[in-house]
Order: sequence, then structure tokens, then C-alpha cells
Amino acid sequence: MVTIEELDPASLDEATLAQLAELATIEERAFAPDDPPVEVAEVADELRVLPTFEERLLWVARDPDGRLLGRATLDIEHREENKHLAEVSLVVRPEDRRQGVGRRLLDDAAGRARTAGRTTLLGASPVGSDGAAAAQVLGAESVLVERISRLRTAELDRSLLEAWVARAPERAAGYSLVAWDGRCPDELLEPFAGIMAVMNTAPRGDMDMEDEFYTPELIRDFEASIERKGTNVWTIAARHDATGQLAGYTALFFPKHRPWQAEQGDTGVDPAHRDRGLGRWLKAVNLLRLLDERPEAQVVDTGNAATNEPMLNINVALGFRPLVEVAILQRKLT
Repeated sequence: MVTIEELDPASLDEATLAQLAELATIEERAFAPDDPPVEVAEVADELRVLPTFEERLLWVARDPDGRLLGRATLDIEHREENKHLAEVSLVVRPEDRRQGVGRRLLDDAAGRARTAGRTTLLGASPVGSDGAAAAQVLGAESVLVERISRLRTAELDRSLLEAWVARAPERAAGYSLVAWDGRCPDELLEPFAGIMAVMNTAPRGDMDMEDEFYTPELIRDFEASIERKGTNVWTIAARHDATGQLAGYTALFFPKHRPWQAEQGDTGVDPAHRDRGLGRWLKAVNLLRLLDERPEAQVVDTGNAATNEPMLNINVALGFRPLVEVAILQRKLT
């Protein structure tokens, strides 16, 4: 008989963490089949090291021998916006699918989301996958398609990056760059909180989601959590020299447990400052530094809405190639 248990992430033993790493590897390989296995330490950090405004709950399905057949996590953010949302992540071993395991895990996660006052569940699964099909059977609908793209650094064209940087004084006259590693400098914290809101202009399809805003306090909370994980972040922002305002920014993340991978985080430019090549300039500077200082990083991964043509055009020009299309799935809780 299969049992469903809620587990405390802080109290997991090594044997359970090892099985959770196996499940995480199954989940990750639906997106990138050739990637290395997920490490046990990475799973432990993902479950335990969070900003204080984020809560992560965990359920597992076990067979009578104690083997984990599947796992569900529920993420609830306690912020001013989107108090109706929760995010679920679910994986079942391929040989144990179509036996109701996923449905039971999802029912427990959805029940807890309702108890927390959440009325909409969000999740993600590769387009055409077992997970996407199962989610739709369970009442979810696809509300956005996101393209996950991968750049292989061995194929990155340094001359292209240098050309984009060289052209910046012409296209982006009146702007300069400011950069930092890790924590945002105190004097830039308020302007950085303001420019982060530009990500609200990215396409959201039919997602039932409100605009989100980062306060300086939330930024410091998030920074502290990724520092505890050992993740390094390189951030570059474009500053409008006449006003001192930040006009755009980009960030590269370097996860401790994945030295072979860099993650391209947000890149956004304020609509009032677009069509000056700021996005290209910002990305080119960070990627040139990556080539010089992070030779162990073999790939850079990023995600964009499939309808975000301006950002996709930049990424394609850089050499990013589609890795997988992901359906953002939404289920109303009634």
C-alpha cells in the first residue's frame, strides 16, 4: 500500500535526502536529459535555505518497503502581492505513474494551499510531457509557454560581445554601467528595488498573477538566502547619467553545486529607456567576464516567455538555442 506523508525538511535523514535527489534528477532530466545527477547537498539546500518570506512544504509517497515513489513541494510566499497564489512542484518515478500517486500528492498540497487561503496553484512541466498531460487531467490549464534556452560557452562569440560593448557609447550615449557581486551596495538599494519592477512588463499570458514589487528589505532577505546557499551573483545595471536613475539590469547566478552551469537571471530595461542597446550591452559585459573568470561554466541557461520576442532575439543572436518548451500550468482551487 502506498502512503503519503508530509515531512519536515529540517529533519530529513540522509537516506531520504538521497532518494529525494533521485527524484529531483528525474524531474530535471525532463528538461535537460544529459545533465549530471542532482546532488544530495543541493536538494537539502533547496528545501531548507529560503528567504524568510517563503515557505516550502514537502510530501512524499512511499511504498511498503519505504521507497519513495514521488514527491510534491508547495511554495507559499508571504508578501504584499499575490496572496492568492501558491506554486507546486511534483514528480513521480516513471514506473510508478498512472497509478494515482501524483493525484494523491497533489490533493494534499492543494488542500494545504486552500488552508493557507490560496485560490490558485501554479506549476510547470515540459510541453507534451507526462506531467503536463497529467496536470490537465487533474484540472490545470496551460496559461503560458516558456522557452528554456541554453548557451554553450565554448561556442560563445567573443568578437560579437566586444562589438556590442564597443557600440554602446554610440547607441547608449548618456548611460553608464554600475556592477556588483553579491549584495547590492547600500547606495543603490532603493534604485535597484525600483528597476526590478520592470520585470512586471514581461509577458505573463493568462496567468492569474498581480504585479510584484521588491522592497529593499525583501532584496536583503533574498540576498541573505542565496549567500547561505553559496550562490554567487553578478549584477550589472545601466544608469541614466542625467537623472541617476537605473534604466535596466541583468544578473548571472552561479550555483555552488553546479560549477558547470551559470543561470541567466532577470534582464530588463525600463520602457522609457529601450531601443538604445542597453540589454545587449549589459549581457555582453557579464558574458565577457564569464569567459575570462569562469572557465568551468560550460553552459548558461535562461528562460523567457515564448512570446517575448525582443529578449529572445538578443538571446538567439548570442547563441542561445532552445532546450525545452515548458507549459506554465494553472489550477483554480474551489
